[in-house]
Amino acid sequence: MIRTLLESHTQKMQSIVAPLVLENRRFSSVLFDRVTFHNLLQLEGDIGGRAIFSKYKVEYIPWHDDMLLLDVDNTEDYKRLIDIENNK
Repeated sequence: MIRTLLESHTQKMQSIVAPLVLENRRFSSVLFDRVTFHNLLQLEGDIGGRAIFSKYKVEYIPWHDDMLLLDVDNTEDYKRLIDIENNK
């Protein structure tokens, strides 16, 4: 997925490139071009880069693997991910 974002950015030089997973759900791995860095540096608190999406054109790349939606923040999440992978 990261390689796909990089390839798209290299070809089109978009300001923001993000995967769009099943049913039009955005995912947090986003590529921000350097033109966005000033705005990203202005963000304060617990705000993600999505806060600047309205300031730039966002290129969404369709991604057809819902595994990308898994959020692994702790040991239980990691164990759940391992179980999913082992049951494939």
